[in-house]
Amino acid sequence: MQRSAKVVGQDGRPTKNAKPLVETTEMIAVTEQATATGVVANLESQARELIGNGPDWLRPTRFAAIERFVKLGFPTTKWEDWRFTRVAPIADTEFRLPDTPPDLTAEQIKPFLVPHLDCTNLVFEDGYFRPELSDTPDLPAGAKVATLHESLDEPTVRHHLGKYAPFENEPFTALNLAFLGDGYFIEVPDNTVIDKPIHVLNVTSKRCGQSPIMTHGRNLVVVGKQSDVRIIEHYVSLCDDCVYLNNAVTEFAIDQGANAAHYFIEEDSLKSFNVSALHAHIGEEANLDSHTVLLDGAI
Repeated sequence: MQRSAKVVGQDGRPTKNAKPLVETTEMIAVTEQATATGVVANLESQARELIGNGPDWLRPTRFAAIERFVKLGFPTTKWEDWRFTRVAPIADTEFRLPDTPPDLTAEQIKPFLVPHLDCTNLVFEDGYFRPELSDTPDLPAGAKVATLHESLDEPTVRHHLGKYAPFENEPFTALNLAFLGDGYFIEVPDNTVIDKPIHVLNVTSKRCGQSPIMTHGRNLVVVGKQSDVRIIEHYVSLCDDCVYLNNAVTEFAIDQGANAAHYFIEEDSLKSFNVSALHAHIGEEANLDSHTVLLDGAI
């Protein structure tokens, strides 16, 4: 939170000869940046190891992304877009990529399913897709609902991924691209309507007493001309006190005359951090309805 430049006394009146708190604000920003140095180095090390095992065609871009993140560092309250949000709690925390999570059961996710809604459920746990808990969608010809990781070599993904979410001045977007966690990939051909909403349930498992985990879910939606799709992106936790980071990026490419709706619902742990970004390229006479509901989380 940025401090005001106006200084007042206990009675609420301006203090005589008081100096603005600009110096204090600058000191906070410098302290945040200095504290984050070790965390940035740790994230860089993890990302570089991960990139080496990823698709060849994405490596140059992902290396560029982690290099840009290292150069930018975490945003501070001196940045215009972040002047009301201190991310020091994130920058002070050593996050790690999750190991394979414990088995998630249908009973555990039941409270988080949308009642009385006929939809297609896709379930991810700690960034891992859970096919046994997900629905097999009944789709029109040519439409596709899949995970991003299984689709990385498809021409549509290669053409659109990273095209609409610039990372040059966005450290969290750069971090997301460098780690490139799994997420959903939806492709709707021209003149096609996917009748059922697609509910993407992102569950964080109970990991009390363990070091904090992070996920960097990446999602891509490509909607053809005169087509229609609705997506619910939903974040929940099985633990009320766990510390973790969800850093998701979703890209939409919506062609002429198409309609897409995106609902973002956060029901994370009270101590969690959720930094999410939505970027869209919208064609002529096309439309994207975006709705956000934030119920929990520290940031």
